[in-house]
This record gives sequence, C-alpha cells and structure tokens, in this order.
Amino acid sequence: VVLTTPLLEGTDGVEKMSKSLGNYVGVSESAEVMFAKLMAISDELMWRYYALLTEISPEELAAERAASRPMQSKLTLAERIVADFHGAPEAAAAGAAWRRVHQQGHLPQDLVARGVACGTHRWHELLVVLGEAPSKSAAVRLLRQRAVRIDGEHLVDGAQDLVVTDGQSHIISVGPRRHVKIVGDKGL
Repeated sequence: VVLTTPLLEGTDGVEKMSKSLGNYVGVSESAEVMFAKLMAISDELMWRYYALLTEISPEELAAERAASRPMQSKLTLAERIVADFHGAPEAAAAGAAWRRVHQQGHLPQDLVARGVACGTHRWHELLVVLGEAPSKSAAVRLLRQRAVRIDGEHLVDGAQDLVVTDGQSHIISVGPRRHVKIVGDKGL
C-alpha cells in the first residue's frame, strides 16, 4: 500500500513548509504565535490549508469559499488549527489577542521590558541595538518613512535624540506590529 499526500506550502505560499526556510507554523509554538502566522497567509493559500489541515468536508469547504468572506474564513481556520494543538479555550484567547492588536490597534499585553543605558541615544543606533532594524541605514529609512513611534507619537526623521533617565520607560513601535518597551537602567 502506498499513500501519497500533497506537500504543504509554507506561510510564504511558494516553497514547501520548512523550518530552515522560516516559512513554517510550528506545532510546539505558542497559541498566539501560531494564530498570528496563520492569519498572515494569503487568502488563496488559506483554502489549501483548509483542505489539508482540517477535517472540513469538500462540500463545507465549497460553501465557505462561496460565502466570500475571507477575513472571517481565515479567523475560523486559524482558530480550528490552533484548537487542534492547544485546545479551544487557548485558540479563542489567541484569536481575541490577535483581534485586539491587529484590528483594534492596541498594544500586545505581553510586552517584556528591556533595559537601556541611561543617557542620550541616537534613534538609528537604538533601533539596531533593540533588534528592530538590521542596520543603521535600514533604521534611517524606517525613520524617514515615519514608521517609528515612541509612546504613540510618530518620529520625524529621528531628528531628536532620545534621552533616557533611570527608571523611565517608553514604548517604541516600528510599523503597526512590532513593539518594544524600554526602561532606563543606570547600571548598564
């Protein structure tokens, strides 16, 4: 007996799902990470995931596709897959957290504070140190594009340096989805 199954495309929709390519949804990842990765797949790929990763019948899949409501369909898919690995309560909580951050624009509740040395910091250098930009030139581009906010306020070209004092905290956001909380630490 020979069984064959189609290869599952990764979250990029091009290559097969692979950890080495970075386009995978790991079965041991947290419910929130898994949910976010599934919500990032394309609408067309969503239907392959439905067919290959859920127990939905072909008739139900056709009806869901005909309903033409891709956001709701993707939310349902993500919740089904996450529930398979983490249970329905965790899937519902991950869905609520995703909606709160990505649809309602709130900050994630699990921001971990990172210590930053007290003193004056140039924005393009700080973004690299925090891992929010791969290089100083990329950080400058982000600043020029007005993609960086501090405590909700957009920076204009990073013209002002950031002065951090002991115990002072700020939320730095890069784009709509990346946020980091920094706290001044005179011991660094």
